[in-house]
Amino acid sequence: MAGAQAVRGHGRGAGDARPAGRSGDLVTLTRAYLNASQARGVLAILDETHPRIPRSVRNVAGRISFRSMGTELDATDWAIIGEIQRDARLSFNQIAKRVNLSAPSVAARIRRLEETGVIQGYHAQISPAAAGWPVAAFVQLHCHPGRCLLKTSAAENFPEIAEIHRLSGSSCTMVKVRTASMAHLSSLLERIGEHADANSHIVLETPLEQQPLKIPPPPPAPTRHPGWNP
Repeated sequence: MAGAQAVRGHGRGAGDARPAGRSGDLVTLTRAYLNASQARGVLAILDETHPRIPRSVRNVAGRISFRSMGTELDATDWAIIGEIQRDARLSFNQIAKRVNLSAPSVAARIRRLEETGVIQGYHAQISPAAAGWPVAAFVQLHCHPGRCLLKTSAAENFPEIAEIHRLSGSSCTMVKVRTASMAHLSSLLERIGEHADANSHIVLETPLEQQPLKIPPPPPAPTRHPGWNP
């Protein structure tokens, strides 16, 4: 196919010996400063294209390299991400049918998303209430000098803490905690109080949690008062 021929012929003289077939394509692409996984991704994209549409390896490799640094995701990447967020147990074949790609192309894209850190793992979603942790709260901390929770304790000492977020402003840290009962929460707050002044907010209801990520919207234009414009 024309695209594959462009890959194999890039940067070589007519008399140069080169491996034939897909193994030869991989050799040529790895010489173009792509690792083996990125090279396979290029070949997968070439396989998606019409055989009469020429593609230079420089342009294709540049696009793959750009995405591999996590600086750009196209609509197909986002479609795959959406399917995985809805059900991480889907096979490559099932995802391929839903996003109109071949299974090898889906596998190559998912591999790139994993390697660039976009996909960080696959986890089961557990109901805390059903598992015995029905009480949730957010606790703002203002740590005591020399007693910072993050520096003078460890995760195993506080299994109730589900999330930790460093903050700007008057509170240095926000933690999300889960407990088995209100009495358990009260005891936990006393232990946290050894490290920081704590301001707790008990969760009454959670209408939305972990909304699936989507394509980011364009940034809004800044709003300025006319009197402040130069």
